[in-house]
Amino acid sequence: MKVVIMARKSERPALVLTREQRITLQELAASRVAPAREVERAKVMLVTPAL
Repeated sequence: MKVVIMARKSERPALVLTREQRITLQELAASRVAPAREVERAKVMLVTPAL
């Protein structure tokens, strides 16, 4: 039997980005010269559901 542990919902407020912020994150996520850490964080922030 496989046990699945569900993560609980975060108590943080939903991430709301302006159009300019979203564009900046998209450019950073596609960058090949930015530090890998920043590229990865930008990608994560873009996947985060916005309300």
